Amino acid sequence: MTETALVIINMQNVRVEKDSEYYLENLDTMVEKMNYLIDYARELGYKIIFIKHHEAEGAFAVDNPLSNFIPELSIEKNDIVIPKYKISSFYNKIGRAHVWTPVTF
Repeated sequence: MTETALVIINMQNVRVEKDSEYYLENLDTMVEKMNYLIDYARELGYKIIFIKHHEAEGAFAVDNPLSNFIPELSIEKNDIVIPKYKISSFYNKIGRAHVWTPVTF
């Protein structure tokens, strides 16, 4: 069986901070368009996957509020979150069985 997914990568609060080196301009417009795509993908029955980057310290540290997802994103409890601790979300996962976890708030 083939499944289709929409993947949203690294859309975390650090992107909102104007003083951050990770700041993205026009984020309101981008989030609005992402939410439109997310809603459309849900209507089609796609899986929705959010990639969340983490580092040992700094803006992406697990306990830093800047590492949380942007609150305006249309995230639901049955969506899938894949934590990313390396440059690739799939580092050391290719060819291995892995169970992704649903979103927890």
